[in-house]
Amino acid sequence: MNMIEENKRFLKEMLKVYKRIFSGTIKESFLCEMIIGIYNDPRYVSIYNFYNSTKEIVSFESVLLGNTHFLNISKMIVMAHYANTVTLSEEEKGKLQKDEKYKNKLRNEVLAMYSIQKLATSEYSNSSLEAFLPLIYYFSVLTNFCCLKYDEAIRKNIKVNKEYNDEFNKDIIYKMLIKFRTCIFLADSRAIDELLVVFRSLVELFMCYSALWDQNDAIIKAFYECDEVTREYNISGKIPDKIKSKKKGQSGNIINFMNYGWLDGIDEFRSIKKSLNDYSIKSLSKILDKKCGYFSPKFGSELYKMYKICNSPIHGSLIKMNYFETELYVFQNLSVMLNFICEIISKHLFNFNFTINDISLVEVLENEVNKSRDTYLWLNGVDKNLHKTNIEYQSRALCCMRMKE
Repeated sequence: MNMIEENKRFLKEMLKVYKRIFSGTIKESFLCEMIIGIYNDPRYVSIYNFYNSTKEIVSFESVLLGNTHFLNISKMIVMAHYANTVTLSEEEKGKLQKDEKYKNKLRNEVLAMYSIQKLATSEYSNSSLEAFLPLIYYFSVLTNFCCLKYDEAIRKNIKVNKEYNDEFNKDIIYKMLIKFRTCIFLADSRAIDELLVVFRSLVELFMCYSALWDQNDAIIKAFYECDEVTREYNISGKIPDKIKSKKKGQSGNIINFMNYGWLDGIDEFRSIKKSLNDYSIKSLSKILDKKCGYFSPKFGSELYKMYKICNSPIHGSLIKMNYFETELYVFQNLSVMLNFICEIISKHLFNFNFTINDISLVEVLENEVNKSRDTYLWLNGVDKNLHKTNIEYQSRALCCMRMKE
C-alpha cells in the first residue's frame, strides 16, 4: 500500500483532474488504477515523487501538469488503451477494463513505451494526446533515433560504404528525415491537409531514392542535373535550351523528360521506354516493382497508389475526411518507408544498429503497423465503422484527441 492509495483526498483530487483533462477519452477510475499499478511496478523506478520531502500532499493538478514524466505516462495509458479498444463496443470495453490479463498487458505496453521515452518527439506533443498513439509514438521514436545516427555520421565524418555515393545518400536521407518529422508535427497539430501535402512530396522523394541509392555516380549526376534544370524552369517558365536540344524531334511531354530524364540510366527503364511520356513517376513505380519486390510485393505500384490518393484532398476536391482513418493510412505507409530506409542504412550504408535497451525499434514499429491494419480494415468494413470514430474524435474537441485546456 503506497501513499497514494492511503490518502483518499489525494485520490479524489486525482480523479477530478483526470476528468477535466482526459474527459471522453477513458474511464477516469480505470486510468487511476493503471497509474497506481504502474507506479507500484518494480520496473518503474524512475518516476518522480508525488509529494515533497516533508510528505505534505501537494495539488495533484500542479504535480500532473508540472511533471512531464508523469503526464506522459498518463497519455501513454490513454492512447495505448484507445488503440487496443477502438473497435470494441462500450460493453466489451467495460469487461476488458476488469480483466487482470488485459491490465497486465496494457501495463507492459506502457512501460515499454516509457522505457524509450527520451527518444520520442515530446516537443511536438506538449498539449495533446495525438503523438502518443502507439503507431505514431514508435514511428517518432525510430525517426528520432535515425536523426541521432545521421548526426553522428555527419559529426564524425563517417562515409557510406565505398561502393555507394556518399553525397547523394546523405542528402536525400536528410531530406526524408526532415519530412518524417514534419509529418509527426502536422498530425499532432491536426493539420490533415498539410499532412497529406508533405506525405505526397515524401512519397515521390522516397521513390526516387529507392531507385537511385545504389546507382553509379553518372546516374546520380544526371539526377542532380534534372533537379537543377527543373528549378530553373520553375523560376523562368522557360524550358532550358539544353533540354530542347537533347530531345529535339521526339514527340511527347518534354516536361516529363525534364523531371525524370535521369531514368535513362536505370537498366529496368530501357525495357518500358517508348516515348517522352514514359519519363514519369508511373514508369518509376514499374521500375521499383522489379527492383524492390524482394522487400514488398508491388513495392512501386503501392507507392504510386499512395501518391495518387493524395491528389484529391491536395486540390481541395475532398473537404471532409475521417481524421483517424487518414492518420492510420499515412503513418502505416510512412512506417513502411522508414523501415526500408533503416534496412538500407543498417545493411548497406553505415551498418548502424537500431536496437536500444534490448528493444528493436524496427520490430516494435512493425508490430504496431500490423495491429493498426486490423483497425483500418474495421474502419472500412461492411459495417461502415468510420462514423463511430468521427463521433469518438468529436468528443475530444476539433476532431482530434487533444487535451482540454
